[in-house]
Amino acid sequence: MEVTLLTKEQIYGDNALDVIEKYGTLVGVTDLGMAQSALICYTDKRTCEGDAPCYAWTKTATMNFQTGNQLVATENDAIGGMNSMLDSVHPIRPVLSPEETEELTPTATKPGPNSTTIVEWGEYPQTLVSQDIRDELNEQFNANLLKKTGKTYTFNATPGDESFTAEKCPEYEFKGKKYVRVTGRPYDSGREFSNKERVVKGAAYWMEVKPIEWLRDPSGYWVSKKCLLSGIPFDTRRRDYDGNFKNTFIYSYLQQYFAKEMVAENAQARAARVAKQTQEEKKLADRLSKRQKRYGISINTAPMSIEEQLANY
Repeated sequence: MEVTLLTKEQIYGDNALDVIEKYGTLVGVTDLGMAQSALICYTDKRTCEGDAPCYAWTKTATMNFQTGNQLVATENDAIGGMNSMLDSVHPIRPVLSPEETEELTPTATKPGPNSTTIVEWGEYPQTLVSQDIRDELNEQFNANLLKKTGKTYTFNATPGDESFTAEKCPEYEFKGKKYVRVTGRPYDSGREFSNKERVVKGAAYWMEVKPIEWLRDPSGYWVSKKCLLSGIPFDTRRRDYDGNFKNTFIYSYLQQYFAKEMVAENAQARAARVAKQTQEEKKLADRLSKRQKRYGISINTAPMSIEEQLANY
């Protein structure tokens, strides 16, 4: 599956996508993106859903490397121009073309803001969990009791350093939901999550894995309602951008990592995974039981009386 970005023409002007004209040119970013050095627009304007807008990458070239070069979506037009392609502070708003979406069946379809249509397909870590869930997850994590699903998500361990160092973050399942533990790497000390909590550099945060919401355009394009992640440089080579998006690092990242990692586990695969985990736990219990019998170990699970506890003290 090929994942791409919007062009300038798809956002602004007479040939803009119908769904972008309805939703608006401003786009927000998920909590995960905020933890990954996302750059927010310096404006009081908000998206149609009340989110602070961000400077999102597009794939349209405007300038050359020496003058500070890649096009980013801003509040009024698409000319960013203040950062180079090596910067990794611009969030990513994934897009699926009609050639890709015609083969996909949404898991849900619902009305969106401003008379748009939202479809759900795939999943990705997005939202910071509440404090009570965070405490539960940390307790389970520190006790090594959280179960991994076997899936990982790949992020940049060095955002802001004009480089990419792959960091694999495992997905965990707890009480029927899935979570990923990430490290806070904010753009600066003033960055906040959607709940107004400050993003602390080096702190661990739990993000809930949720269905991806796509704005569906009549032409067949699916545009992610929010920017889903950040911290990825547009390119990692000091050269001019000739407009060939497929030659860039960000394109390679989207295909090698994001396109594969956003695919949700289907019910059949989940059932097989849970059955395998249950079988492994049963084998472990059987081995433990055999060892107990071999060495004459008896485990009394009934509560002991005070006299019994004193006698065994």
